[in-house]
Amino acid sequence: MLAAGSAGAQQRLLPASKPVTAPCVQVRIGNDEAGRWSCLNQALKAEVDKVAPVIADEPPGDRIAPIGLGLATPAATRQRLGDQYGRSVLPQRPARHFAPPALKPVR
Repeated sequence: MLAAGSAGAQQRLLPASKPVTAPCVQVRIGNDEAGRWSCLNQALKAEVDKVAPVIADEPPGDRIAPIGLGLATPAATRQRLGDQYGRSVLPQRPARHFAPPALKPVR
């Protein structure tokens, strides 16, 4: 009877806790090292959050590059204007070469 009473005491429920994660292990064999990337990512994220925590005050549209918004970039403008960049608002055009008019057949 004493054994049954002690067995009931051993089966008490523990409070809920966080799931147990595998330990971060770094293995070195010779000059090669191997480890879990998730451990490295967690460690780096913790360090980054200490230095510069993420602040989500600005809307995501403020971080889109000008090309994503359909705006002209300096590189695109330089490409379009060619040698005229900084000199004129008209794009560079090659010199026009016209062929002489075709001769009409004589009858």
